[in-house]
Amino acid sequence: MTKQLVLIIGNGPVEDDISKSINSFDRVVRFNMCANMPEHLGLKCTDLWLVGRGKQGLKFTTAFPAIDIKRLQNVMITDPKPNLFTQTFYRLIQRKGCIDHGNKITLKYSEYANVDRIPQREKNAFLKHLHIFGKPAFKPKAPSSGVLAIEYFLKQQAQVYITGFGFKGWKRHPWNLEKLYVESLIAEQKVQVLKSPSQC
Repeated sequence: MTKQLVLIIGNGPVEDDISKSINSFDRVVRFNMCANMPEHLGLKCTDLWLVGRGKQGLKFTTAFPAIDIKRLQNVMITDPKPNLFTQTFYRLIQRKGCIDHGNKITLKYSEYANVDRIPQREKNAFLKHLHIFGKPAFKPKAPSSGVLAIEYFLKQQAQVYITGFGFKGWKRHPWNLEKLYVESLIAEQKVQVLKSPSQC
């Protein structure tokens, strides 16, 4: 059985022009507004992973990232299904950062792709797993979407390549542990860093 080739493009800096090389991958995974889709990162996106809550989640109910929407196959909302009672409360007190927009996102994208959510139990289990690499710099709330995507596609027995992973951002992601996790996968040859076109 031939493994699917999956390229996961993080929102960190990518200096090389990979606009042509990404077309050789079966799946190309991007996140949220896809680093504003600079030309050198191409347009192909088969899998789009989106935040479902707060200002970003609201943005995705009205605007598409500048991807080739015709090639989109799957959308993964990285916030689990919300509790209806707590969502009603958040709307009442206008706690906008916690308001879930997943249902509207699903309606918007289901015309083009399959839409799913990551279960909370999977996020919790993976966060617990990351603690084997040490102590986080801050008390973490959740793993980042990038490492969740890596774990997701490894479980599907895919050959995973990555680029644009800077391990920086919201302090409630355990970046230091995620970096060690990804480095261990690279050392075990389970994940490969995408080479620049000049190295191929």
